[in-house]
This record gives sequence, C-alpha cells and structure tokens, in this order.
Amino acid sequence: MLPVSSSRHPVQTTTTTRKPDGLPIFIMTDSKIAALLRVSTSTIVLARHGKAPKLFDEQRDGERMLNDKGIDQAKQLGQRIGTTNFDVVLSSPLKRVEDTLSIATGGRQYVINSVPELTIPDNSEHPIMIMFNALSYSPMCKYIEHPLGEQLKHYGRTALETILARLNTEKVGQKILIGGHAVLLNALVWAMADPLELEGGMNASQLRIMALETSLGECEAFEITLRLGSDTALCRHIKLD
Repeated sequence: MLPVSSSRHPVQTTTTTRKPDGLPIFIMTDSKIAALLRVSTSTIVLARHGKAPKLFDEQRDGERMLNDKGIDQAKQLGQRIGTTNFDVVLSSPLKRVEDTLSIATGGRQYVINSVPELTIPDNSEHPIMIMFNALSYSPMCKYIEHPLGEQLKHYGRTALETILARLNTEKVGQKILIGGHAVLLNALVWAMADPLELEGGMNASQLRIMALETSLGECEAFEITLRLGSDTALCRHIKLD
C-alpha cells in the first residue's frame, strides 16, 4: 500500500519500525485509514471470546479452550450475527477466540485468519497487562486515565493498521468479523474514530462513546456500519440473553 500524505502525519515508509520507547512508528496516515475504512468496509463486527476455565499449573493462556458455558455463548453469538455473510474473518491466535468464531459462524466454511496483533500480551510486565491486572474489565475510560493509558491507544492503532492491510482494497463494502479480547477490542474501535472524523468527514462521536463506556461481556460484540455517502457511523452493542 502506498502511504498518503496528510497535514497531520508525514508520509512514512512501508517498513514498520519502532521508536526507542518501543512504540510503533505508524506507516498509514489518517487519510489512508479513513479511505480504506469508508470504501473497503461496510460492516465490522468485533466479538469477544466466550468463557474459558481459569489457568491451571503449567498451562499457557493461549491453550485455554471454551468450557460448556463458553460453547453455549458462542452459539448464541452466532444467532445474533447469523444473517451476515462475512468476507473476512480475523482472530486473535488464542484458541478460545478461534473456537468462538468457528462456533459462531457454524455451517459456513470461513477461513479464520490469525492476527497476532489482536492477542493479549503474554508478558506480565507489558504495560497493557500491568493495566489489566489493576483495572481488570473496567471500561476503557478507566484505562485512558491510567499513567500507561497511551499504550492502549497505540495498541488499537497498530491492530487497525494490520487489519486494513489484510483487506482486498479493490473490493467495496466488505463485511468483516474480528475476534479478540475485552478492552483491546475497545481500543480498536477507538482507533477508527479520529481518522474517520478528521479525514473522512464522518461524525464518529458514537464510536468514541461506545469504545470508552461499553464493557464487552463474554461473547458480546460491537457492530459498526459505515455507509458510503453517509456522515455517521452506526454502531450497536450486541448482547446475549
């Protein structure tokens, strides 16, 4: 993808690099992000995984599978999104997330693409894990107030760029299903708001409010609809019974 110039961000190279503080130097401008979102996508569903048992000794977090309740939750999620035929399915590589999407899209032969940028850090010293250990499943607004809150915003931006880079940019109006984790999905929604509003001419205030104030329960989801020619992003919180 060729970078697009912007008054807010300089043109970057196509090689991902990192600053001394470990934060990524982004290769997409807001103009590019807004254009890809508004032209290439029409519906984005961001779903949290279902319930999994707690870790036991020597088990890695990524190995946890859905328990019976989680399987039932994934089936309920499938009922909520069952009328949507997705063009792209992207998932955190953790098994409980991939299994959630596989069950929720049962009967459809989707290829579930693993995206490492959608997973939770496997390092207790990582800033996001430090915040999570302190704030748990608090709304994103609490994370933003934390001294390390900017790290969560950077996570959202990095994940969004990775997702957009995987789209077929020649196809208009794609429907995308994304599987991930709690507040990290909120950060992804947050990352969409500024580019859409500043460069895309869209009122994205609903996205900001949803990202900041809504805590996703197990197998709950955000559904975002972007309509070509519209100045508003439509969004809703998909809940289970």
